[in-house]
Amino acid sequence: MEVRRKRELYAIGSMILLLIVWLLVWSIQFELIYPQLPFWSRWVTGDPLDVLWYCVGAAISSLWWWFYYQRRLATQAAG
Repeated sequence: MEVRRKRELYAIGSMILLLIVWLLVWSIQFELIYPQLPFWSRWVTGDPLDVLWYCVGAAISSLWWWFYYQRRLATQAAG
């Protein structure tokens, strides 16, 4: 049981790290780099408030998946 718990914590930690990395990549790409490029500046506007909403969306999706997998693990353990 202890090994399974460690694997679950490792999986959750790696998902959170991956989410943070993608959040950083997305934010830097669309808020810092693309607005500076002549071709992309027609469609992309750098707005720091967008980064806040990226974080809110990431947090909501993380909570959704965490609750989803907790429920799924509970049904697997019961059955």
